[in-house]
Amino acid sequence: MVAITQRVDPADLVTRVISLGGDDARVGVGLDRSGLAGAEMSIADAERALAVAAPSSRATSFEDVWLQASLADSRERLHPLFAEVRRVAGRQPLLAETVIPFADAGSSLAHAATALGIHPNTVAYRLGQWHKLSGADPRTFAGLLRSVVGITG
Repeated sequence: MVAITQRVDPADLVTRVISLGGDDARVGVGLDRSGLAGAEMSIADAERALAVAAPSSRATSFEDVWLQASLADSRERLHPLFAEVRRVAGRQPLLAETVIPFADAGSSLAHAATALGIHPNTVAYRLGQWHKLSGADPRTFAGLLRSVVGITG
């Protein structure tokens, strides 16, 4: 089912669709856009959100998963970009397991160290090793994004 609405609270619409669809209902929500072209893009947003939604998720908004949704159909084209990151993550899981808390900590060595229960110098060393082996520098936005997408994707 596709629902295009005006001046309706998206949360209310999601609740109504789920109540109509039952336990198996899954809802994708696109961005609020105007005009016919906007409606088409919003439908595409919702479809992309559903494509990357967690299996247990009843409702997924494109606004929340825009990055994964935007990259989903680019897997083959982007594969070479992430191949080395994935290879290193498989061979050096401890390094990969340091990158994610570093990202979650807003690129703070101290906060990542606290989350991991290790010294900030150890985090810095591991991130340096990650960069050396994977080619992705997690201390830059592009390198951190490439690392996180490669590890989790």
